Amino acid sequence: MITQTPLSITKELLEVINKVNSKSEPIFLNVTPANGAVKQECFGNVESYIKLYGGSIIYGWNVFVWPRVLVDLEFHAVWLSDDGEILDITPRSDEDRVVLFLPDDTLPYNGYMMPSLQFSLGKSPLVRDAIDAASVYNQVISDIHINNPARKTVSRAEFNCVQNKHFSFQSSLESQWKPERNDPCICGSRKKFKQCHGKT
Repeated sequence: MITQTPLSITKELLEVINKVNSKSEPIFLNVTPANGAVKQECFGNVESYIKLYGGSIIYGWNVFVWPRVLVDLEFHAVWLSDDGEILDITPRSDEDRVVLFLPDDTLPYNGYMMPSLQFSLGKSPLVRDAIDAASVYNQVISDIHINNPARKTVSRAEFNCVQNKHFSFQSSLESQWKPERNDPCICGSRKKFKQCHGKT
């Protein structure tokens, strides 16, 4: 999926963010990985950091944008020092060095994988279908990680069907999408496309 940290908080993006939590202000944070921190293990990383340096954990969402397609919010945790400094200490798989973080204390981490949230930008039926397929897929992945005997068992065939449908819609969107001049450059430079790989 072609998502990145947005270069700025537009009115359109703020409207989406407010649907998730209108009481918190999103903030840009530099990613400053702690020694020994593990990719995609933000909750454990922050808990370990608290044992060493004190402070507390802030739960919330990392906000990513696929311009003109969708907004993707990934449940995340960052560290708050006793002096009020906020750090994102978890290295990212995509090597992104800046994240847009939306604090959200309404959904404390319960040890289970939290599905991402996606919101359409525009009225494309394909985007809506892709988001629906991604939602089903993410929920299945989340259920697999929950050790709950009461949850519905998903067979390998059912999982493959859900996964293939999700990847098919995603591939269709990616094949149709092209970056525009003011989009974040696809290389992750934090520059506009026209100022980076879109130079003519």
